[in-house]
Amino acid sequence: RSGWRLYFSQRGLWPSAFALSMLHLTVLSFGQQMTAYVMILGIDPALISLYRGVGEIFGLAATFAAPWLVKHLGWSSAYSAFLFIWFQ
Repeated sequence: RSGWRLYFSQRGLWPSAFALSMLHLTVLSFGQQMTAYVMILGIDPALISLYRGVGEIFGLAATFAAPWLVKHLGWSSAYSAFLFIWFQ
């Protein structure tokens, strides 16, 4: 049976999974949901803020590092490095 047929045959599940995947492809993310979830678990809001701030710093660093890597390593080597970092 085809994977697509199996996916779309799950009438109660696929609309919400599809909506979440489309949300992930936009500038929105489910970061607010994760923050609310860990706050319900009792994690200190200062610690949550610290981790989110560190994540933003790494995101900004990657914005500037990616073009530099492509320029100095070439596209194919930089692409390999991006995949290696992404799957860590």
